[in-house]
Amino acid sequence: TFYSITKFMKLALDNNPNIIEILFVNEENIVYINDYGRRLLSMRDKFLSERAESTFFGYAKSQKRKIEVKRDTYLNLVKAMDYLKPFENKYLLEVQLEDSDNFKLHFKDKDKYLFGLGDISINKNITAKKACSVIKDRIGECGNRMDLVKDRGYDYKFLSHIIRLMVELKEIARDHTLTFPIKENRDIIMKAKTGGYSLEESMELIEKVEQECRDVCENLKGLKNDREFIEKEVLSIIKDVSGWN
Repeated sequence: TFYSITKFMKLALDNNPNIIEILFVNEENIVYINDYGRRLLSMRDKFLSERAESTFFGYAKSQKRKIEVKRDTYLNLVKAMDYLKPFENKYLLEVQLEDSDNFKLHFKDKDKYLFGLGDISINKNITAKKACSVIKDRIGECGNRMDLVKDRGYDYKFLSHIIRLMVELKEIARDHTLTFPIKENRDIIMKAKTGGYSLEESMELIEKVEQECRDVCENLKGLKNDREFIEKEVLSIIKDVSGWN
């Protein structure tokens, strides 16, 4: 992904986890860096702030959301989408009237306007084609590794991401820095990455590491980034690259 320097800086000041990781990666793992990149790395500590708590937890929440699409839910979504495909140009209400018994195996009548499918709601007025698109988006929250979902009931790569995020946030809160390669909970992260935990164990582990992280995040209160210094440096780099006076 390519970012303009202003976009990159905004994400960094927001303590976006992906960007913060880039700023703190150990140099032997940097594929290419120039003098401007070194200037960014030299002020990386100045980006950290109390915002890290909300951004890291927010990203972890999105990963957890993907885990919560269990195997049975995934299979039910796929079956419902396959059922609708022959009716792609018809409205859902018409499908129900035309094939009510089979339709009700997949969809529940929630109210006057909505059908329910698992934890999602589908408007009765949209076409079956549009409904398939809605279901497909929900399936997409499982990620692209459907074989893992079928095998273990969830995509365990998301679990490793959550643990890694919490480990990183703990170090940021405790030491106001980030060290790579990660050492804390490394064995747990590797076990998670290879599917070593059941779905139930994963949920318990997530709760444990999140609570440990919250206990440390008190140290982030009041931590401010040096926005004024960073903005001056960014402007200096832009002027240098562009040749502005």
